[in-house]
Amino acid sequence: MKQAEEISLSKKECELLEIFAAKPNQVIKRDELTKKVWEDHGVIVGRSLDTYISKLRKKLEADSSIKITNVHGVGYKLELQ
Repeated sequence: MKQAEEISLSKKECELLEIFAAKPNQVIKRDELTKKVWEDHGVIVGRSLDTYISKLRKKLEADSSIKITNVHGVGYKLELQ
């Protein structure tokens, strides 16, 4: 919810956000994210994680206190101000 407006997220976006929310301001490795979100579903396309992170960033960009950043060569981090 953002200013009484509901932001709709896909199942995978919700799963990613849940992982990030459990470890705010901590780097989460790409492998860990991929394993937790896609492991049980078989096929993992190389850029799937990046695509979903991009979609999630766009949906959260209206709130400047929330930012998903890339940690080069490691993974991603949910930064909360």
